Amino acid sequence: MTKLLYIYESYEPTNAEFYNLIFHAKNYAEFEVISKECMKITPEDLQWCDVIISVRSTSEYEWRLAKYAKSLGKYWALMIDDDFLSLRANYGKDGQGYRPKKKKCLLKILQYVDCLVVVNDLLGQKYIRLCNTDRYILTNTSFDISHMEPPHLNSEKVKIVYYVNDGTQEMFDLYLRTIFPELCAKYADKIELYFMAVKPNMDEYEGKLKYYCVPHMSYEAFLTYMREQHFDIGLAPLDDRGFSKYKYFNKYVEYTRAGIAGIYTNCALYRQVIQSDYNGILCDNSAESWIMAIEKLVDNPDIRIRIAENAQKYASENFGQEEVTRKFLQNFPEMASYKAPEKNVSQFKFGIIRIHYYFFRVGGWMYTIWSCIRNGNIKSLIPRFRSKILKRSN
Repeated sequence: MTKLLYIYESYEPTNAEFYNLIFHAKNYAEFEVISKECMKITPEDLQWCDVIISVRSTSEYEWRLAKYAKSLGKYWALMIDDDFLSLRANYGKDGQGYRPKKKKCLLKILQYVDCLVVVNDLLGQKYIRLCNTDRYILTNTSFDISHMEPPHLNSEKVKIVYYVNDGTQEMFDLYLRTIFPELCAKYADKIELYFMAVKPNMDEYEGKLKYYCVPHMSYEAFLTYMREQHFDIGLAPLDDRGFSKYKYFNKYVEYTRAGIAGIYTNCALYRQVIQSDYNGILCDNSAESWIMAIEKLVDNPDIRIRIAENAQKYASENFGQEEVTRKFLQNFPEMASYKAPEKNVSQFKFGIIRIHYYFFRVGGWMYTIWSCIRNGNIKSLIPRFRSKILKRSN
């Protein structure tokens, strides 16, 4: 029986969703699986496994581990869902940028992959050119119908939500900020706004428009919050250039699960899944277009419900758990069939690999501190250190 080691650098939504797919695959194929944070891997784990699936790997530890694993005859698959190599120097909540060292490590990891797993065909086409294989697999988030929240009509105010995963507010500033004067004038007593993991400056609307800034939370807490809040409308602006065009339609997934009618930028990414006015609304990135779309859903609760219901119907028909899982197994048979040759793992070599990672982590913190100082965001370091300390204490 094939033994699969599933590794990740930190727990993120992608890890949770992709591992659910892997775990569900055990219903259709025989294999064993262990899931671990990469720094908790032991030499015994590496000795045990035949196949390694790493998720969003960009660390020096994973690069060196991939190189060593390949020398042992292990099958290495890398799952990525973002164009990390295109992240700009000012990327991130505090503008600290994406550490260049991570890009270098990712490029080295790509040299050792046997198979690339992606969620966007354009991303696969771009990154497979950097690999020593021409094989990549396209997969999707699967929908468990039993976990979908039925659409809900709020009896008082219409609740509108906008969330981000990385704390940046670039899309908000580019495409949403200009819509609020008109929304405030027309719907101040009819809507509530919820900004999740982003805190835009809304001082001019204080006392005029009801809004809430919800802090970043764990993925499990986020899913619960989205279900329990019964939001009516979800906003998903996106820039159809560069980094953005290689992304996944996560907001469609999250809004649909929570029974929310979504408004999405009319771009290639969302056109993959949205039929405008059927399972969502597509709009151009102009203030007029966004305002018209929001007005349509605020003024017509029956349309909101119909769109949310159709979104769930479309998701269950096209991204059902069984369908997505079976297709993944069909495209990735090694997960349940590959057997690595019997070679002993060197405790010494494994220890050296681990030591390199500690240097990598220290270098990462030094880069973050330097970037925050450079950008005048020294205060942002406090919550970062606090969250790390709390994480380790738990």
